[in-house]
Amino acid sequence: MSPIPSTDLELGINQALGKVPLKFLIYDFGLSTEHVVRLARDGGIVRYFTPYVKAFPQFEDFAPGLGLEGIEKSENFFEDVDWADVIMFPDIGAGDLCDYLKRKGYLVYGAGLRGENLENHRFETRKLQKELGLPTQGTVPLAGIQKVREFLQSSTAKNKTGWYIKLDKFRGDIESFYAKNYESVETILDDIEVALGPFKEAYLFIAEEKIEGIEPGFDLFFNGTEFLQPYLWGYEYHSGYIGVYTKELPEPLRFVAQKLAPYLQSIDYRGAISVEMIITETGKPYVIDITARFPYPLSAVYTESINNYSQVIHNIALGNKIDLDVNCKYVGCLPLESGYADKHWLKLNFDPKLRNRIKLRMGAAIGNKFYAVKGFSNVVVLISLGNAVNEIKKELLALIKQVEAHGLEQEEIAGGFYKIEKIIQEGTKYGLNFN
Repeated sequence: MSPIPSTDLELGINQALGKVPLKFLIYDFGLSTEHVVRLARDGGIVRYFTPYVKAFPQFEDFAPGLGLEGIEKSENFFEDVDWADVIMFPDIGAGDLCDYLKRKGYLVYGAGLRGENLENHRFETRKLQKELGLPTQGTVPLAGIQKVREFLQSSTAKNKTGWYIKLDKFRGDIESFYAKNYESVETILDDIEVALGPFKEAYLFIAEEKIEGIEPGFDLFFNGTEFLQPYLWGYEYHSGYIGVYTKELPEPLRFVAQKLAPYLQSIDYRGAISVEMIITETGKPYVIDITARFPYPLSAVYTESINNYSQVIHNIALGNKIDLDVNCKYVGCLPLESGYADKHWLKLNFDPKLRNRIKLRMGAAIGNKFYAVKGFSNVVVLISLGNAVNEIKKELLALIKQVEAHGLEQEEIAGGFYKIEKIIQEGTKYGLNFN
């Protein structure tokens, strides 16, 4: 047995060297179970908390992570705070708590409240883009459904190529949608008006000008000071994804990262961050979405492509520089859905030997039997690692046939994956060489 370290400093050194297991406490909403499994697989001692206490608690709110490899569920978050070496917020939704624990001196991985606001408050983010010197698309805040109607009927809206209507902050209520003109979405607005009821004029909507071009994104880690290398960037289509690890980002993506970095430093951002953008034929990058958390579902590839995964999480919390030790050049993922899982527990059948390629979204297990927790239709993410795009494509298409579950959509989603290949080729015309 190793001797017990005599000082906190010695303990910290041994933990950094991997000689003493780190104790991780994770505060999550159920979508990061595979990240928690990876921390445990690395030898960490992990406790996983998902908020479940409300007037009438439901078991499915507590269930994510139950029975999965190495995970211990935390029933009371604050009882475990002093136990943990690292407190991790892999998702958004608790940025104020993240910041509070940082101020109290705890070692925390997470975007924090101002980081979350980059994702939650789109109009404010567009204003920030301008301040940072980034190209910024036309964006109009609209208070209430009637203002949306009036705007889409206005001459300003009619003189453009169309607008995306999005909801600010409460994005789970309504999916963003494209409005070529008022007539094309009138019935959608009618449905929204009914759904929002008495608060239909209280909701804040955002109308964003449609920008023509190609849509890449980067998926990086920031340690409070800088982005970690190597960099990952790629293309997503219908949640399918192919990305490439590289020492240098293509120029339009590099430009966005360079402009964004000082602001991330100023708010002490520590965690994963993804930025999607439209790049025009002239090379201008327009940010369309910032993800201030693990990007889902593609972040499942982190759990297998990054050899030093736990050290990366630990050092980001510390604010230290660390390089990602990656084991491949290309990564890909393909999510599978079942509408049945929205209201039912779903048994997932696959060969346990494929566990490092078949990742659960909101998962749980009893023994060696895996389940999707009731309440979320995206149940599985297939991942692939390789040194050629063709390897990624071949493995993912083969993996589709390896999962059996009631109502699983398999063949339908494969077509979207072929679309990504075409986008990769098109990207070369914009100077985005996928190598």
